[in-house]
Amino acid sequence: MLHSTLEEINLSSCTRLNDAGLQNLASHSENLQYLDLSRCSGFSDSGLLEICEVSEKANNLLHLSLKELGSNVTFWGLERVGSLQHLIYLDISRNFTVNDNVLQAVATGCSVLTYLNIEGCHGDITCDGIMSLSACEQLKELNISYIMEVCDECVVFLVNNEKLRKLILRSCNGVTNQCAALCLNQMDNLCLLDLSDCFYVDDLILNLLEQRFTSKFIELVVGGTKISEECVRQLEERLTPCTISLQKYSQSMLKNNADLTLIPSDEFLSDESDSDERKNQRTMHVFQDDIDFDMNMEYPNIDEDGEKLWQVEIPIAESNGISDLQIGEIVPDEEKQVHSESDIKLDTELKSEILGKEDWDEDVDDSFEWQIREEHMFDTNYCDKDEVDEFFDYDDPSIYELQG
Repeated sequence: MLHSTLEEINLSSCTRLNDAGLQNLASHSENLQYLDLSRCSGFSDSGLLEICEVSEKANNLLHLSLKELGSNVTFWGLERVGSLQHLIYLDISRNFTVNDNVLQAVATGCSVLTYLNIEGCHGDITCDGIMSLSACEQLKELNISYIMEVCDECVVFLVNNEKLRKLILRSCNGVTNQCAALCLNQMDNLCLLDLSDCFYVDDLILNLLEQRFTSKFIELVVGGTKISEECVRQLEERLTPCTISLQKYSQSMLKNNADLTLIPSDEFLSDESDSDERKNQRTMHVFQDDIDFDMNMEYPNIDEDGEKLWQVEIPIAESNGISDLQIGEIVPDEEKQVHSESDIKLDTELKSEILGKEDWDEDVDDSFEWQIREEHMFDTNYCDKDEVDEFFDYDDPSIYELQG
């Protein structure tokens, strides 16, 4: 049986904890100051409301962690957390039911909050919800990572908080150089700014940054951004004292599925008009020019230096030879289709690479070219990896014939 003088309890990852269990806990929580219910997916709004109601009357709960509760707890239950006026630490991260109403309730009701973590809350959060957090005037540490709606406009409202010391913005792709520079220029008490994977932050931030000398030591994390090592050196001179890390602390699993960084680069940089076409586009494997193939060996995707030997990036195109295609090349629409199997030809250099023989056609007149015999042609206009591997397994010149 729980004792009524209990002040701290950690029930994190107790997935069998249900509403009845929380109601029992609430009846013995008159002195409870610390409660961790993270990853407890067995209770619902009803159980959470019991805890909030008792804690609201007792005015004693200071630390509450409700991280990753699952779908049983809705925004309606989380809104009630805003009634805990003495709360100083709140973690509601990784809950998809967090929305603007929840954030506004917390900002209005939890007036002495010093720590707030809402990372990975991919619910109905808008810029308005983020801006409402500016009402938390005592806030010292704020984590709003992986929320796509976070942008320069809403972060500007947070900059005015003079007590904010740690601002974590991992994988916030709406954050640009202007926002990052504003934080560094105006937040006098800032000790940590984490911009991991904010890929719109680059070397141009130097043009917006003021020379700054403060008594506060600043840690700036820029791993995963487009900031170069040379820019890091100049930033260290501009921000004194400080340490700048190229370490990337973001986690891909926490990103929203609509995050642009989860889409291949040639797709998120393209126009919306051709996005559907690209999704349905068949691709082929393109091998780097300097690779020597041994027909008796398997071909791994990664070499000893960790470099990819082939990439699935471009569609097969009609060309003078397969070797003309370059990794990363965007092929024009009119060249995407191979018009007929008879158009697939090999030049002498490529044929020599495949068969590993230097002189197999040295006596052939230059006016002739080698062509794959019709019976050895691919069945379709496109080839995938298995077909490429099968093609390279051929080491018999008899599959080719001369065409004058």
